[in-house]
Amino acid sequence: MKEDKQINMLLKQVLSVTKEPDDLLNQTIISKAKERNAMSKKKRMPMVAAAALTILALSGTALAASRFLGTEKVAEKFEDYKLADAFKGKDAVSINKTVQSDQYDITLLGIVSGTEISDYIATGDEEILSDRTYAVVAIANTDGTPMPSTSDENYGQEPFFVSPLIKGLKPWQYNIATMNGGYQDFVEDGILYRLMECNNVEMFADRGIYLCVSDTTFYSVDAYDYDELTGEITPNSEYEGINVLFDLPIDISKANREKADVYISEMETEEDEDSKEDEINESVDASALKNAEGDVEERVAAGTLLKDSVMELTADVDGAATYTYEAKDGSGVNLYVILEDIFAGIEEGFSPQTVEINGDEESVQYIVAYRKDADGKMYGMMYQFQ
Repeated sequence: MKEDKQINMLLKQVLSVTKEPDDLLNQTIISKAKERNAMSKKKRMPMVAAAALTILALSGTALAASRFLGTEKVAEKFEDYKLADAFKGKDAVSINKTVQSDQYDITLLGIVSGTEISDYIATGDEEILSDRTYAVVAIANTDGTPMPSTSDENYGQEPFFVSPLIKGLKPWQYNIATMNGGYQDFVEDGILYRLMECNNVEMFADRGIYLCVSDTTFYSVDAYDYDELTGEITPNSEYEGINVLFDLPIDISKANREKADVYISEMETEEDEDSKEDEINESVDASALKNAEGDVEERVAAGTLLKDSVMELTADVDGAATYTYEAKDGSGVNLYVILEDIFAGIEEGFSPQTVEINGDEESVQYIVAYRKDADGKMYGMMYQFQ
């Protein structure tokens, strides 16, 4: 449930979607499609959405772990020269600490925070986010074999969640997913470099700040333990996988308790609103779902099914699937959907949850719908309306 709330909070930043009037519209999909991206750019740059990620791929032979690119070089790979200068400045913290976990050597290279220190503009909920924290992590195979390049079919099969966490604050509520975060990564010489960013965490310096790296899509309550009394966050020793945790050596003088308290208050207000929305959705009974199903059926009947858009949805280890399609006019989606949620109460037929997309022309509109067959197979598909 905690991860579901993260998903709902996450993607209020990227995918432009219009909800149906029904309360059961796809909150999870809209959230996830926004996941890891809250940015509009002043110049060309890979977008940071988890569901629609464009990544610069550079490959080569594996380098020794001690020969990583510098943080400023990583920023330059994304043509962010202002950030490269910030990583060379006095406010940047060089860390270069490596931890071996599972089959990987994970290195935190450095971190820098500040206002307007990037060539690119980040936005969230229609506001400009200029005060940001950036960190660079390098991930290499311990045995020296190259990490899959972004053109490799194996790329992305092992997810990595890289995020700051705050001591004393519930990590499933305060992480990159909820703090207007995003990331970009590329592979060079067999090493994966990830540049992550989020709201400036320096205001929490007096509390204690961590950076976690796990083999999960979002923050995992299984990978880490949170002590409600002390506020300490620690790796779960029984977790079978990657659950690295670095202490971030941020100058305590940069803490701002007043600013932090306001930030926490705003986050709690948003969490309360999401909880109320969850209660509304959970109160819907099977008969309401059936009626909603009928509404969807009637709606799509008025449209034209794009036959090549029909795609079987196969669940991953987290019970989610990706639906991707691009129409001839360039309109398209790349959605990450939680199958249990979109087909809740549906044995056969259409899910009540849909996603609307406006086409390039004002007269064209699309709807992404989901259907389950009698044999249990689930499909995503797009209908065109004109």
